[in-house]
Amino acid sequence: MIRCPECNNLLKSYCSKLKRGERIRYYKCEICGKTLKTKVEIKVTEEVIDEDYDK
Repeated sequence: MIRCPECNNLLKSYCSKLKRGERIRYYKCEICGKTLKTKVEIKVTEEVIDEDYDK
């Protein structure tokens, strides 16, 4: 959770959208009414754990 930059109140997201590999979360402060938007980049990685699995 993030805090409002103006009144330092804890914010809860009221909406989140997934667009082009990015999650966008929308926040609104209940005290001062300021709206904020955060963006999280979703990255998928694949790696080899064990090369000789069939043996």
